[in-house]
Amino acid sequence: QAEASGKLLRVIPDVKGSDKASVSGRRVAVVGTGYSASTCLRNLNDLAKAGDGAPTEVYWLTRREPGVPPYSVMENDALPQRSELSNFANDLVLKEGGGDWASAKFEYIPQAGIGEIVTKEDGSLTLKLELGEMGEKPRDLEVDVIFSLVGFHPDKELWSELQVHTCYASDGPMKLAQTLLAAQIAAKGDPAAAGDCLSQAAPGPQTLLNPEPDFYVLGMKSYGRHSTFLMRVGYEQVELLLEQLNQSSQ
Repeated sequence: QAEASGKLLRVIPDVKGSDKASVSGRRVAVVGTGYSASTCLRNLNDLAKAGDGAPTEVYWLTRREPGVPPYSVMENDALPQRSELSNFANDLVLKEGGGDWASAKFEYIPQAGIGEIVTKEDGSLTLKLELGEMGEKPRDLEVDVIFSLVGFHPDKELWSELQVHTCYASDGPMKLAQTLLAAQIAAKGDPAAAGDCLSQAAPGPQTLLNPEPDFYVLGMKSYGRHSTFLMRVGYEQVELLLEQLNQSSQ
């Protein structure tokens, strides 16, 4: 019901532009610990400091342990903006708000699970929180809008009746999923390499094959739940597949 009414959104909102009205003068909950969540929080903070159209309350809900910075900052990050987001979000935890929210109230709520979302008659939402390591501490949180930025998984309905072997962990096609996992394990000794999506290239054309003849999954769906997909990799996948098809037809 909350999603149908537009009170629960699963994409990064444009709070400084087209989605400004959805947060202006409202109580906002941000859920997640990825870069989407930190981007949303940074934009809300900018809006709060500017004053015009600012939210009245911002709550950040995560599964992390209290007092522990949720982000690992990569040394000599090839994307300095990524490190800036990590440092900003970590300061929200370690410095209890991380600086100036002007008139807006900010609260970080760690070890939080949402057991239920209740839509009230006035359109506002009550989040039935389950706090603590085992969810043993109940709390009701009143908000007006929720930004649920907790990851992505592909819609597999297109191939639900086809012979496509998908990875149980990532929901991506198995051959490519195995290759991505092997690359991640190989780079485990170097956290920067493991987390730097810029250093990757599209694996070979064999990783695009499925048990279903002549059926290929390319682009973002091919990575399943992996967050390291780049548009460049998708273009490379298309080029590899075209080369494979040309060789097969000769």
